[in-house]
Amino acid sequence: MEMYKLTGSHPLAAPSTANDDDSTNAMTTTTRMRKIRRTERSDSRRMKVFIELRVGDEENASNEVVVIEVFDDEAPTAARALERIARCDSGAFASASARDEMRVVFGFKEKLHRPLSAEGELTHAVAGAVGLSRDGAELSACVEPLEALDDSHQCVGRVASGMEFLRTLVQRGNKETKVRVVACGVVRDGADVATLVSISTKARAEAEREAAKRAERVKNETPQETMDRLSRESARRGVELAAMVRSRASASATNVCAKPKPKSKGMLDSVLGDDGSDSESD
Repeated sequence: MEMYKLTGSHPLAAPSTANDDDSTNAMTTTTRMRKIRRTERSDSRRMKVFIELRVGDEENASNEVVVIEVFDDEAPTAARALERIARCDSGAFASASARDEMRVVFGFKEKLHRPLSAEGELTHAVAGAVGLSRDGAELSACVEPLEALDDSHQCVGRVASGMEFLRTLVQRGNKETKVRVVACGVVRDGADVATLVSISTKARAEAEREAAKRAERVKNETPQETMDRLSRESARRGVELAAMVRSRASASATNVCAKPKPKSKGMLDSVLGDDGSDSESD
C-alpha cells in the first residue's frame, strides 16, 4: 500500500518489463530465423550470374568461376540492377579482393543511378549470401554469416558454385594473390551454369596455352625457320582461297545450267503467234 500511495499504481498491476523484453526477443528471433530460411532456400528456376576470375600472375594464372543464384523473385529491383551489371561483361568490374576475413568484394567502375531500398525477408546471416551495396558500388560474397551487412547491403542472391574458392581467397588475403574479373554473364531458365562455364573456362585456358606456346616458338625461331613458317602459312592460305573460289564457281555454274523459265507471252505475241519468233530467227 505504501508503494500505491507514493506512485499511484499497484505493484501487481504494474507492467512487466521483463515479459515485454522476452516477447520482443522471441519475435526478433522468429523473424531472423524466417529470413535465414528464405535466404537458404534454393530454386533452380531463378536467374544465375556467373563471374569468371583470373587468379595469380599472367605466367602462372588460373581461372576460377563463381556462380550466383539471384533472388529475382524475392528482391526484383536489386536483381535487375545486378543483371544489368553482369551483362556488361568484365568491363563493369573495377576490382575483386578479400575483405574483413569474411567476404570477397567485387568493386564496380560506376555506381547505380538510384540507391537500393530494402526488399524481401532476406539476410546476410548465412554463409554464401551475396549482397549488393545500397549505393550500387560493390557486390559482396560472404564466406561466413555476416548479419551486420544487412544495414548497408541488399541481399540479392546466394553462392551456388565456387564457395570453396572464395574461402581460399579470403584465407590467402590480398597480398599473396592477384585477382581480376575476366568475364561474367547471365543465364536464365534453370540452365546448369556451372557445367557450361567450366567447359568454357577449360576451352579458353587451353586456347591460351596453345597461343603462348606458339608465341614462344615464334620468339625463339631462326630467320630460316621464320621464312619456312611464313611460306607454310601462305601456302595454307592459298589452298583455302582456292577452295573458296572453286565453291563459288561451282555455285555459279549450277545457276547457269538451270533451265530458264519460259517467258510469258505478251499481247503482241498472241496476235502474231509463232510467226513472229520464226521471222526473228530467220
